[in-house]
Amino acid sequence: MWENDQVKYVRVSVQLLLVGAVLLVAPSIAGDAKCEDNDGPITHPLMDLSTDEIINYFGYPAETHYITTVDGYILTMHRIPNPGGVPVYLQHGFMDSSATWVLTGPGKALAFILADEGYDVWMGNFRGNRYSRNHVCKSVEDNEFWDFCWDDMGKKDVTAMIDHVLDVTCWPKLFHVGHSMGTTTFYVMASCVPEYNQKVFAHFSLAPVAFMKHCKSPIRYFTYWEPFLQRETGTWENGAKPSDLIEQIEKNIIDHRGKEDDLPDVKALKTIGKIALHGMQHGELTVEIDEPLKELCIANSTNENICKNFMFIIFGYDEKQMDESLIPVFLGHTPAGSSVKVMNHYAQEIDSGHFRQFDYHSPKQNLRHYNSVTPPKYDLNQITVPISLHYSSNDALAAVLDVQRLAKGLPNLINMQLVDDPMWNHIDFTWGIEAPKLVYENVISIMKNITMPPY
Repeated sequence: MWENDQVKYVRVSVQLLLVGAVLLVAPSIAGDAKCEDNDGPITHPLMDLSTDEIINYFGYPAETHYITTVDGYILTMHRIPNPGGVPVYLQHGFMDSSATWVLTGPGKALAFILADEGYDVWMGNFRGNRYSRNHVCKSVEDNEFWDFCWDDMGKKDVTAMIDHVLDVTCWPKLFHVGHSMGTTTFYVMASCVPEYNQKVFAHFSLAPVAFMKHCKSPIRYFTYWEPFLQRETGTWENGAKPSDLIEQIEKNIIDHRGKEDDLPDVKALKTIGKIALHGMQHGELTVEIDEPLKELCIANSTNENICKNFMFIIFGYDEKQMDESLIPVFLGHTPAGSSVKVMNHYAQEIDSGHFRQFDYHSPKQNLRHYNSVTPPKYDLNQITVPISLHYSSNDALAAVLDVQRLAKGLPNLINMQLVDDPMWNHIDFTWGIEAPKLVYENVISIMKNITMPPY
């Protein structure tokens, strides 16, 4: 019976993607048919600039640093230097990049606000995104390159970037600010490599993600894909690739239903496969979907509105905080790339209700990795660094109940801020028009109030 339930939910997931594709594509088709309604492509000077170029564009100095992790990934960090200033390390979320901290510009973006306050600002990029797609011996064309999840990011990427910042600045500690997966990876690091607690003055979690049982976003349907995906494409050992995912979902449904009369249109499935899952043959959620998505969404104002609403479906509706003039900019920098295994790890969190390490769905493999048939839970008691949680009631990904559960397990929680806006969503923490007033003022106030000995 579980198989039938799984097929049902996989089918629902595919249909959701189909609906999204129809909503996205239909306006562009209509635009072709009625040229008088097409007001032309939307452009913005920041759309195609890199993070360091955006920083320079606004008149700030920028540096680019390269860091090699213990397992050979070459990461990129962008910096707005302020020698002598207290270092602040900003870490982006899933499928995002360092650009998220500067896209809204001076006086609005957190990186610029911190720089204006005299802080030495560093922005990290996780393995696999557009800025960190190099390795000392692996190519992005290798399956093995993409064999990582956010557990690896926390234990290896975050630690490497913290060490680099402290080495360059000669400070013994830094402030850490994470958004979404940037918070998840910090909890992983602080619980599994506890000596790094001593290297952080305080951590600020914007849209904290650890427990996800109450996730309201449509991405919760991926929880039904996760074990199916692993079974159909092989385990995640050695970066096994989920090739031809759409065709395999189609085949799986046929195998269990015995007919294909009620299947979604095969051509539509293949179209979605090409657009939304391009590159998954190597276990990657590749940045190549960025260009066709961007071109579609900026084709005209109608398409732009459709794309904006599609983002609201995923993250939570909040039109008031969305600067519509920057939608082409956001789409020009997101999605920035990651691995399928990262997505699957989150799917496991939603399904299990636990905050724990990656499940290989094999007692033998779990035993080899963890000396346990089930993946171990992260020990929140090991996180001794002062933590400030910033969350919202309309966040479709980081639900209030899940954040409250996290808070109860943190031994050194110094602040909990429920954003004073009932419609505040997941992406408002980085892109929201009123983020400086509703979130960043509180963050910086806490930074200033934390006692630091003279160094």
